[in-house]
Amino acid sequence: KREIILCILITLAIVLEDIKIAYKVGFFVILASLNGFVINYSQNHLWSPYQKISVVPNLSNNSYAVFSNDTYILSISSKPSRNFDIHQVPFESALKTTDEVLILGAGGGTADVREALLRGAKHITAVEIDPAFVELGKAIDTYKTYYNDKVSVVIDDARNFLNNTENMFDFIYFPF
Repeated sequence: KREIILCILITLAIVLEDIKIAYKVGFFVILASLNGFVINYSQNHLWSPYQKISVVPNLSNNSYAVFSNDTYILSISSKPSRNFDIHQVPFESALKTTDEVLILGAGGGTADVREALLRGAKHITAVEIDPAFVELGKAIDTYKTYYNDKVSVVIDDARNFLNNTENMFDFIYFPF
């Protein structure tokens, strides 16, 4: 097992051209496989149960561009949004009196979930169908959003979750 892990880290370091990022992505690959789902790694891509995920580091601003099936979907930054950002809009006024927030399609937690926390949500239920995105967020989010005591992560289909939950929410956000 050590040899396989070492090979993955060396390959990642070569492909990503940065040993620190290679360790983070390597940690994600290892953690994801230990959590019971298979992620096939080839070059700089991760294959989740649902899609091919590519993580491309941007060393100039300490962020990562994330692609799903070769289509850009988001950036993961080490800093929360300071300028106008589409992820801030739903939470700017709504969270002033909100206790329970439900985010459907929460991804890695680095956009909507983080913004809800920064805007004062008292508790967030983050529902994401793809466990690879949750593990990716846990591995490279410097704010460790999914480790916050105010956040509960649920790996489930949004419709299935809504059909089966008995919880009540003050604010429901579905970004897609």
